[in-house]
Amino acid sequence: MKFRRLTIIILAILLLIGLVAGFLLYSFTREAPDKQLAVNMYEHWKANHVSLIKEYGSPTDINFVTVWFQNFATGYVAYNVTDREAILFFGQTGTFRKLPTPNSILTPGALPNVNDTLLQGLLEGIDPEERVLYSSMVYERVRYGRVGILGGIGTLYLQEKLLKDFGPPLANEVRIDNVLHIKGPDYELLVGLPIGSEGPFAPGDADPPRRVSFLHSNNRFDDYRELPSTYKQPYSPTRLLRSVIELYENNYKKPWFWVLTTVGTPLATYLVAMSSLLLLARRRGSALFSRNLLLSLAAKPLLATPGLSRWALFIGYNHRLSELPGVSQTSRDYFDLPAKDPKGSTVRLQTARSPLLERIAQAVQPQRPVLILGNGGAGKSTVLNRLTYLAVEKRLPSPLKGFVPLLVPADYYSEKLTRAIADTLRERDGVAVNEEVIESQLQSGRFLVLFDGVSEVIADKQESLEEIVRTGKNADYRTCRFVISTRRLDLTPAGVSTFDLQPLDSTTIRDLLNEYSLGDRSKNLVLEQLKSFADKPIDALLFSMIIAASEDRILSSTRSQIYERYFRKLLKTSQDRTDNLWSGWKKALETLAFYLLIDAGRRGVGLPHERLMDCISEKKEEHETKEGLANLLRRLYHLPVDDELDLLNQLEASGLLRRERRWRFAHDTFEEYFAASYIVSYFDSNEMWPPLDQLREARKPERELSELFEFVNEMMEESGDELWKVSPKIPLAEWLSHSG
Repeated sequence: MKFRRLTIIILAILLLIGLVAGFLLYSFTREAPDKQLAVNMYEHWKANHVSLIKEYGSPTDINFVTVWFQNFATGYVAYNVTDREAILFFGQTGTFRKLPTPNSILTPGALPNVNDTLLQGLLEGIDPEERVLYSSMVYERVRYGRVGILGGIGTLYLQEKLLKDFGPPLANEVRIDNVLHIKGPDYELLVGLPIGSEGPFAPGDADPPRRVSFLHSNNRFDDYRELPSTYKQPYSPTRLLRSVIELYENNYKKPWFWVLTTVGTPLATYLVAMSSLLLLARRRGSALFSRNLLLSLAAKPLLATPGLSRWALFIGYNHRLSELPGVSQTSRDYFDLPAKDPKGSTVRLQTARSPLLERIAQAVQPQRPVLILGNGGAGKSTVLNRLTYLAVEKRLPSPLKGFVPLLVPADYYSEKLTRAIADTLRERDGVAVNEEVIESQLQSGRFLVLFDGVSEVIADKQESLEEIVRTGKNADYRTCRFVISTRRLDLTPAGVSTFDLQPLDSTTIRDLLNEYSLGDRSKNLVLEQLKSFADKPIDALLFSMIIAASEDRILSSTRSQIYERYFRKLLKTSQDRTDNLWSGWKKALETLAFYLLIDAGRRGVGLPHERLMDCISEKKEEHETKEGLANLLRRLYHLPVDDELDLLNQLEASGLLRRERRWRFAHDTFEEYFAASYIVSYFDSNEMWPPLDQLREARKPERELSELFEFVNEMMEESGDELWKVSPKIPLAEWLSHSG
């Protein structure tokens, strides 16, 4: 212990010396800031336009502003964030117009999603062909990252109907800091906006041309071209070298100079390098430290003590964890769930609090894990993601205050929980750990281990559950807490506290509806939709789907129809039954469900990337070439996919697929729905069941495949097939025995 304290003290002193030395060196060698560049640009322009300044008068106000800039075919937009005003420059007429920045923007959020309500409002009264063009520019930018419009500029572009005056965008918006905004008696100047379609940093051009925009009081403007390279002397290597030489010549005879430079220079260099590494590690993870021997040696001082080690290992971890789709979703869209607690009492919904999470926090004890049970769609993953979000935000219920969350999906599990934790942290979260490091970290305590989906692991599910529970009861990890979710299995291990998630009854649903910002019409539509279930309790996922699909004002008679409406909304296709795009996406998802569930013979385990790509890509067989899925979708349905990888990425972006170690559907019930849809489509085309050999071999098919079978029944009844009218329900075993 004394050695560790001494190490920390020595490190602190050396770092302090390095900071002082670095500050002194920086004070002599720093380059001119960006603001000086804009000032130099203005002074250079003013020297060449003396007569113009004399005519219009000297500036009365000079400020630096931040501007979002976007170039269009015949105009450009300067969106002044600082002054909350936007300037539209009409290139064809040489005029400009000022507008206040909009209060609501088209694509709010750091990871933008389209505000469909605002979009539809802005598109009102526009010619249908132009509506398509405007919409495509928004979705091209948001969904695919291509050239398009979003944010405040996109909102103004639609609001002012600028397609005819500006044409399409030539490049995406760019942020430009330290634009010089100058006001004179009868004019304004904007100094530093880029010229050209490629934004401020053209490829291969270190000093791209900038413009000085002169705004006249009569709403006309003139643009002047400036080249930063003509006056960028403050940034030259000569200037930097001269500063270093001056520092040496003025101080080399002083004793402190040699002490400071001998000790401080390498320390300052190390400090700057480590600061850079830590900044990178904050974004990419501490796995950066283990990439090569040099980085490993450089990071050794950070690992001198256990506390410092955890800080270094998990730097930026909470930020990266909060960006996981499931965690991010529960930060803005979460409602508590009813459940049976370990004593058999009902945990009822209270909209002002989260009694279920509070009960879980109280129940999870040293060496006594909590097990969360529920059907598919009951909300098991949502509960674990919400606990993760609360841990990241330091808002966990008091018994768990200060615990570090470790959210582990079933994808990473193989025989040992500690190995799964290490693999998850290293591969998904960028934390430089192996199984040995994780075991020592768990022994140091204060981790909240959240294992999601024992029923989705590839190995034997019952044995996996028992191993995970055994790890949670290990005395070495008694200062950690373990929460595990799964569908119901054969046996529940002893020594765990079990919470059984319950479906939502009509009373609970009415309470929840008051929490949503729904209009009376939408609320009544939801209540009317729920009548199709004859007051039968429904799962949380289905309730969320009904809420999401309520905007289209359509009632569905079955659960499978609600699923279809929800999927159409995610894929942004119309609700028309004959819509070609939906048919294409449905064909793609049915094919994926065939390979992921029917052909695999297991639910929810997914396929590795290479194997799935091999299944759906074009390949040569004995006497013919099998057409790739992407080409088939383009040919038959004109689906906008470049290739199979683009198809998977688009489906992942829509929220239907997820990729970790393996490709899976985002939810088990999504997979079951599209597998059922594949079976019914095959039956409709061939008047026989598809080959289901792998499903016949499934362990306990009555439990594992019951949801799939229910979807098939619903879809066949909807199709009105005579066979199903006579016998709408048949035993699962008989169905499997007659298939193929």
